[in-house]
Amino acid sequence: MQPSAFNPIRVLVADDSRMMREIIAKIFKYEAKLKFVGEAEDYFTLFECVEQSKPDVVLLDVHMPGRLEFSASVIKSRLSGIPVLCMSIWQDEVAYRLAREFGCDLIDKATLQHALVPAIEAAIRSKSN
Repeated sequence: MQPSAFNPIRVLVADDSRMMREIIAKIFKYEAKLKFVGEAEDYFTLFECVEQSKPDVVLLDVHMPGRLEFSASVIKSRLSGIPVLCMSIWQDEVAYRLAREFGCDLIDKATLQHALVPAIEAAIRSKSN
């Protein structure tokens, strides 16, 4: 089923910064087509949070604790086809490489207010195709 105004896009936010998770949750309050369904503070809790919240999209900080424990391919396989959107405050080669491994662009956290909603909508459209 395609998300709509009646079925908003369910997004899990995985970021080690509580402040960043709160900022993103506030952005979602003004977007009826998006619903904040869960949060993870590191890669270790990500999979449990996905199981509990059943998101349509995972918004993932690529520089969270535990990153070195899991490869992008392991994370993608454990997320069972849920689209991943990568974000980082650091626009470095590691962040870009990880985003490429996930098959997505890297969202700069400094531009979240403007870039987040279009990126989530694009991820849902590409999953539907």
